[in-house]
Amino acid sequence: MQSTPCRCCYGSTAAIYTAREPTTCLQAPSASTSSGTSHCCLHALPTALPQTQSIAVYGLITALAVALRVFWARASVKRQQPAPAGPDPVTLKPDLVRVKDAEFGRGLFSAQQVIKGDVLILDAPDVRIREHDIVMMHARMVEQGLSSSRYACICRLLHIQDGFRILDKLADGSKGYFDPDILEEMETGAMQASLGRGPAVLEQFRAGLLTFQSNAWRGQGYMGLYSRVCLVNHSCNPNVEVSCAGNFVKVHALRSIDCGEELLAN
Repeated sequence: MQSTPCRCCYGSTAAIYTAREPTTCLQAPSASTSSGTSHCCLHALPTALPQTQSIAVYGLITALAVALRVFWARASVKRQQPAPAGPDPVTLKPDLVRVKDAEFGRGLFSAQQVIKGDVLILDAPDVRIREHDIVMMHARMVEQGLSSSRYACICRLLHIQDGFRILDKLADGSKGYFDPDILEEMETGAMQASLGRGPAVLEQFRAGLLTFQSNAWRGQGYMGLYSRVCLVNHSCNPNVEVSCAGNFVKVHALRSIDCGEELLAN
């Protein structure tokens, strides 16, 4: 059988070129097939191009997979790192305050002479209720077909965090400190949160909400119960100031305070 030039060498022979005929390329051979027939680079291109594309696509997918793995690894590390909540309370001396009986129940007293600006207390909350948690609890109660007010959500969250055990250690709240509208809202919340749990739970929620409202300190986006700070009594002539520093609450002196003097905040 007579060989004919391949189509890459003579375009005029493309019409008579068939796959059955062995082809002889007039250009310099660059590759050989298994049958020994030589090809020029252009003649071999249609079969080599798909393989090149596959390698390129595979490399691109591998690079993307590695980049995503690195991204998620860095993101997980950032999520695990706690946000700075404030100074370390361990740096404070533990003997700066004492708990004693005061004119109105118990109170905190200075255990030594302090000067203006000294930090006497820096505590983390025993119980913390975030505004985000209240919103999520409201959505959950509505989904369950339950009536849900703000105080009902607070009751549920206190129960989950064992907050009523902490509240039992704090001073009882007094109804005389609150407006009738606030008292009515707390009563409604206690009834909603204790629905179907009996009168004992209802009474616990009533007293707990009153104590919580009397002792909780509000931070940025949350409310917290601080066992020691809750003992700081009120005065129109304060000698300390209570402020929130991240997740901590701080009590610092507004003036010089003598040893044994009660700490009073406005």
